[in-house]
Amino acid sequence: MLWPILTLFMCSVTQAQGSSASGVAAPAALGRDTIVPLQIGDTIPEALWHLPLEVINHPEGKDIITLNDYRGRLILLDFWGIGCGSCILALPTLDLIQRQFPTEIVVLPTARQAPETLTAFWQKNNYTKSLLLPTLADQTYLHQYFPHISISHVVWITPQGTVYSATHTQTVNRVNIQRALSGHPPKWHPKIDQALLDHGQEPIVTVTVSESSIGTRSLTPYYSAMTGYAPDRPQKHRQVADSAERTILFTYSNVSLYSMILSSLGISRATISPSHILWRVNDRSRYSRSRNDNDVIKWKQANYYSYEAKAPLHTTDAAFRSGLSQDLKRFFPGLHFQLDTQQHACLKLVAIADLATIVSKGGPSSALVDSERPVKKLSNQRISRLVYLLNQHFDGTPVFDETGYTKAVDITLPVKDLSDITAVRNALREQGLDLQNTSREVITLTITDQPYTFTTY
Repeated sequence: MLWPILTLFMCSVTQAQGSSASGVAAPAALGRDTIVPLQIGDTIPEALWHLPLEVINHPEGKDIITLNDYRGRLILLDFWGIGCGSCILALPTLDLIQRQFPTEIVVLPTARQAPETLTAFWQKNNYTKSLLLPTLADQTYLHQYFPHISISHVVWITPQGTVYSATHTQTVNRVNIQRALSGHPPKWHPKIDQALLDHGQEPIVTVTVSESSIGTRSLTPYYSAMTGYAPDRPQKHRQVADSAERTILFTYSNVSLYSMILSSLGISRATISPSHILWRVNDRSRYSRSRNDNDVIKWKQANYYSYEAKAPLHTTDAAFRSGLSQDLKRFFPGLHFQLDTQQHACLKLVAIADLATIVSKGGPSSALVDSERPVKKLSNQRISRLVYLLNQHFDGTPVFDETGYTKAVDITLPVKDLSDITAVRNALREQGLDLQNTSREVITLTITDQPYTFTTY
């Protein structure tokens, strides 16, 4: 899939200026070009307070409401969609929160789908059919006032009429609501998924878009975007299909650049050993954390990313991986990676003496090889296990088993660091084994880059 480049703030849904897709007239003073996205701390403009909003499931049967109907309360705009499973799972909790604060707050789930589409979904879905929450439909203008990349996205508006915060639904709980109602500043990090990271001359957050008609109501944007570490998001990878929009959303939350490189190539850490990777990079720690780096949180803040791509529903995994590969090379200028088969210097494990001395004495199978142990021990294990461990530690130097030995063994290696090839080789010789230089055709992943500077805003 080819992803034509467009700027981040051009990914909102296209509408006729001055009216919503459903034909509900917007105030005369409100036009597409007059909307300025609101930031935390901004005051809600009068035009937004009086903007007609289509609604379903209203307790009084209303079809149109305004935010002004709830002025003086804490307003929670919960941007969601019928294709977002986690958003739907959160709705019963939001409904319960609303019942706990019946007069102090109003929770307004807010979706892009048309009223009839939302109504049909709301009445049939097991998680929503018994909920009392009034739900905003066909919302384009609210998305323009509060632009965001991923959902769920909850905008908090104070009783005084200012933007208090933007969060995921997990942050909406009794304690945090009471804090907001009391006028205290939030104790959580706001959800900012449009924060730009400087990467040389190009922004790391880029959105690529092509637009295609979906039905007769709107245009649905396809895009891809990269953001930095989000401390309130879980680490995960998922894809969600939206049959109404006929789109599929691919997301990675808080993963390393190395993990996304592997995903773009259709491989995993389990299928390629570190020994099969050639690093031609300036700073290896940008890709994977050093075993000696104990500050995990600091490393994640600097080197974890979140990626999102919305594509047509028929997009295949192979097409997505191709798009991800292109995006990585565009978001990180100078980054190149490829899998190929090449003649490669490597090591072969061979027997140089009778191996009867390391034949296992039986007992439980174990591999005591953590980095804190000055002596590594394999008990009642196959030699293939030893080769596997060496391949996990010998960066860029593949190891192959040519001992031909299949019995279980007990091996003791008095070495602290298994990546020290010289020390491991000397220890193996004491066991009747040796690592000898050889050359093989090996499938190798080569990763190269050029200097770049990361600055988080």
